[in-house]
Amino acid sequence: MPREIEYLRRHDEAIRRIMNVVEMPGRLAEDLVRYIRENKGTLSKKRRKGEFQKLRNDEVALIEGIVREVFES
Repeated sequence: MPREIEYLRRHDEAIRRIMNVVEMPGRLAEDLVRYIRENKGTLSKKRRKGEFQKLRNDEVALIEGIVREVFES
C-alpha cells in the first residue's frame, strides 16, 4: 500500500506541474505522463506526431524533464 500511495503522490505532482506549463485536459495530461514513463522518460515520435502534435519541442522537453524528475527522485 505505501508504494501505491507514493506513486499517486508523484503522479499528482507531475500532472500539477505539467498543467502549470501547458493547458490541456486532465485526461490528456495523464496519458502524456504514462506514455513518457512507458518510453523511459521520453515521448515517442509517434505520439509527438499524433495526439501531442500541438506541443512545441521546448514544451515536450520541459514536460519530459518534469516526469523524470518527479519519478526518479
